[in-house]
Amino acid sequence: MSGLAWLDVCNASSWEQIGRYQNLLQQAGTNTLVAADCPSGLMGAFHVGRNAVLLCANNLEDDPTEVWTVLAHESAHVMEACKDGPLLADHQLGQALNCATELSGGGEGASPLSPESTT
Repeated sequence: MSGLAWLDVCNASSWEQIGRYQNLLQQAGTNTLVAADCPSGLMGAFHVGRNAVLLCANNLEDDPTEVWTVLAHESAHVMEACKDGPLLADHQLGQALNCATELSGGGEGASPLSPESTT
């Protein structure tokens, strides 16, 4: 794929897409659990010992895009657990944050975190 066309396949806009991703997690050995009694503000979590991603139904909107965002975030923690460490080395963090800011439309006025401010 060229340009930013890959972004279209990196976002889920339907419950079917969410289900397919949950199946992929399951095949990789990671369960997805749903709770209705999470603390206020908690959208999801990853439990290393159970190798399970938790979705907080009581704090999430009934919107596959929001659920996808939480699954993607918690999936990063799954990868960190598999790698037994951070996904990026310290020297890569600043560049990754700059790239993410650009892709999210951060442009002028957006100030990505420096590696020093994330420690």
